[in-house]
Amino acid sequence: MNYGKAFKEIREEKGLSRTEVAKRIGCTPSALSKIENGRTVPKEITIRKFCAFIHVPVAYFYNRAFSIEDYYFPPNSLVLPDNKPAYIDKDGFVHPSTP
Repeated sequence: MNYGKAFKEIREEKGLSRTEVAKRIGCTPSALSKIENGRTVPKEITIRKFCAFIHVPVAYFYNRAFSIEDYYFPPNSLVLPDNKPAYIDKDGFVHPSTP
């Protein structure tokens, strides 16, 4: 997931400066820079304030922040709810790994 990339892309698409956005969402331009450069993960409230100010749905922001790779699980690296390893057979069924 790349929150910073989403912040920066959306902000730039709207033609807004970092200073202007930071002031409106209640942080410093330096703090927003750290978010946009991936050095800090924003709090949920910051994301919500940003989306409200920019006039985009929160879902739009998250769609920009996440990529398909964030949802990808390598084959045979599954974990069951009880934290035991599992594997997927050739037919796509999930089985607990043998001890």
